[in-house]
Amino acid sequence: MFYWLNMGYETIHLYMKYDGIPTKALCDSGFEVANKIIDRCETMMPAA
Repeated sequence: MFYWLNMGYETIHLYMKYDGIPTKALCDSGFEVANKIIDRCETMMPAA
């Protein structure tokens, strides 16, 4: 889980914001990571 959180932070925050790489491919990659984090959270805490 920590791996995916770190990847999301690096992709969305560092690469796109601070490094200034605003490409669609990088943005898509950031959303893929975010979706993996959401999916993982759903398996850890299923809806009631």
